[in-house]
Amino acid sequence: ISFLENIPDSVSIILFVLTLALVLFSALMQRQKIIQVLFFLLIIEALIDQNRWQPWFYQYTLMFFLLLFYNCKKPEEKKAVNILHIFRLIICGIYFWSGLQKLNTDYFNDTAFWLMQPMGKYFGDSFAHTLGNLAGAIPYFEVALAFGLLFAKTRKYFLIPGILMHAYIILLMTPLGRNYN
Repeated sequence: ISFLENIPDSVSIILFVLTLALVLFSALMQRQKIIQVLFFLLIIEALIDQNRWQPWFYQYTLMFFLLLFYNCKKPEEKKAVNILHIFRLIICGIYFWSGLQKLNTDYFNDTAFWLMQPMGKYFGDSFAHTLGNLAGAIPYFEVALAFGLLFAKTRKYFLIPGILMHAYIILLMTPLGRNYN
C-alpha cells in the first residue's frame, strides 16, 4: 500500500510507546475498551511495518484478539476458562512447530553446536562440543514440551525445564554468551 510507505519514524515511535502504555493499562485496569484499542493499534502497526510480522508479534496479536471476547467483570465464567485453554494451545503449538522445524540437517550439523559453543569459554571446547551433540535432542524436547504443557497432569514436570531452556537462550544472547541480537 503506497500511502503507508512514507510514514515518518516518529509515528512508529509514538505507536510503540502507545502500545506499551496500553499493554500496561490493560493489565492494571482490565478494561475491555483498552484491549479493543490495543488490538486495533497492533493491526495498524502490522500494516505500517511488515518487519513486525514475526511469530511473537502475531502470537500476542492473536491473544489480544481473543481477549476481545473476555469479560473482565466476570473472570470466572466459562468463556474466560476457554480463552485460557486457547492461550495454552497457542503456546503449545509454537513449541510444537519450533521443535518440528529444527528437525533438519542444518540444525543438527550447525545450529546445535552454535548454541552450545559459548559454553566452551567456561568449560572448554570439548565440553561445548559434547553439549552440541546433546543439543540434537532439543527439537524432540520442544515437541515433548508442547504436549507436556498441554495437559494439567504433566505440566508441572515440563515447566522448570522449559524455563531453564529459555533462561539459557537469554543468557546466550548476553555478553556472557554470544553477545548477539
